[in-house]
Amino acid sequence: MRLLFLILVSLLPSSAYSLDFSLPKMNGEPGEVFNSEDNRGVYVLEFFFNGCPYCHENEPNIEALSKEFSSDPVHVLDIGRDCRNSDYKAWISRHPTSRPVLKDCQQDLISRFQVSPYPTTIVIDCSGNVVSRKTGAMSSGEYHDLVSLIRSASDSCVRERPLSN
Repeated sequence: MRLLFLILVSLLPSSAYSLDFSLPKMNGEPGEVFNSEDNRGVYVLEFFFNGCPYCHENEPNIEALSKEFSSDPVHVLDIGRDCRNSDYKAWISRHPTSRPVLKDCQQDLISRFQVSPYPTTIVIDCSGNVVSRKTGAMSSGEYHDLVSLIRSASDSCVRERPLSN
C-alpha cells in the first residue's frame, strides 16, 4: 500500500498553485488572509464538511499532523464547505483545535483544487506545487508516508527559501 501511495504521489501534476487567498473563519470573524510571500512553507489543506463521517474519522490524523509539525514551516488548515456557522460550531465542539478552521462555502478553494470527494488532504510545497493529494480517511501507513513526504517538502523549503528572522 505504501508503494502505491508513493507512486501515486509521484504521478501528480507539478503545476504550481497560487497560495494567496482569503477565507472567513468558522465563527464568522473577518477573513483569514494567506499570502504565499508572507506565509512561506508547506501547506496541508484538509477539506471537509460536517456531515461527512469519513471527515470526522480523518480529523485525528490532521490534528496529529498539526502537532507533529508545530515548529516547522508547515501550515495545517481545515477548510470546510459548510455555510452555516452552526455546522462549524458542531465541528469544533467535536474536534477542538488551535489551527485555523476556515469557511469556503463559496467554494473558491474547493473549485481551485477540484476537491471531491471528502475528506481531501492536499499538500503543497513552498513553490506552490501539489506534492500529495489524498481522498478519504488515512490508514496508519498512509499517515506515516504523508509525515515523511511533508518532512521532506519542509526540509526542501528551508534549503530553497530560508525563512526571514
